[in-house]
Amino acid sequence: KLSVVKLFSKHVKLHEQAAQLSEAAAAAGHGFDVGVGTPQRMLKLLEISALQAAGVRLLLLDLTPDVKGTHLLTLRDTRLD
Repeated sequence: KLSVVKLFSKHVKLHEQAAQLSEAAAAAGHGFDVGVGTPQRMLKLLEISALQAAGVRLLLLDLTPDVKGTHLLTLRDTRLD
């Protein structure tokens, strides 16, 4: 069974998410298997050491266009990340 965490910034403050990651890692005895989030939120979590990249084996960017034809690299909120 894989452990999955959401790393989005829309509804959770950075310090709250850092605490959740720490609690989840302590409870599981390790990190998580799959993290899903925006590039900017992941970068911020890395910068405050709430997320470590040492164990990352795969990074996947979903560039599938939505119904408006936009994707991760063209959306106003994420294109500069």
